[in-house]
Amino acid sequence: MAVQTPFKRALGAIPFKPVYCDARVALYHADCLDVLGRISPGPLTAIVSDPPYGINYVRSDNPVKILGDDRPFDPSHLLRFRCVLFGATHYCQRIPPGGSWMVWDKRCPHVPGKASCKPGPCHANDNGDYEDIWASFHTHRTVFRHLWNGFCRASEKGVKRIHPTQKPVLLMGWLIERAVPVGGLVIDPYAGSCSTMIAARLSGRYAIGVEADPRHIAPAIARLRNAPA
Repeated sequence: MAVQTPFKRALGAIPFKPVYCDARVALYHADCLDVLGRISPGPLTAIVSDPPYGINYVRSDNPVKILGDDRPFDPSHLLRFRCVLFGATHYCQRIPPGGSWMVWDKRCPHVPGKASCKPGPCHANDNGDYEDIWASFHTHRTVFRHLWNGFCRASEKGVKRIHPTQKPVLLMGWLIERAVPVGGLVIDPYAGSCSTMIAARLSGRYAIGVEADPRHIAPAIARLRNAPA
């Protein structure tokens, strides 16, 4: 009898159909509480996600408000899983002690032949020069350098954003490598643009994403269909 992967077990336990599904990823249009309760934690499963921070964030160039961002974020429904979460300084009083912190540096790269930054404050990105990332487990406290400032990007150049807080697929792949072994299951309860799911698929993992906001479902499905597998 073949041993089921965590992905197949999770699909069998969730009682409703995904809006998108292929051999490695499945996207659900639902409240993440209705999905997470059906999935069992385990050593081959982790959440890698950029949840709402509870800061009522609105980009100046994109007035779409983030669902759930108008109230304090409580991550307690996520913490029975191994987790990698963005923006945890905004809700740090509600995460357990321990774990590890990492940083995504979004500033300009140091191009060979050009002078590096001078000592002192370096303000390069109007939306913040870095983003904090918290892991619920011990890992190297790493600075991930990836330019991401408007149209100036280290990857996905010319690719249209479909979500106001869209993350680079390359960055999500680096984080997934820290959290989940090859063949394991990545869960993104706040899937948004589905960068996490695409990165999981590219890296030999499986992924289940959940998105509650109906405005993001059609663009997310189109991106999953068109992204390299």
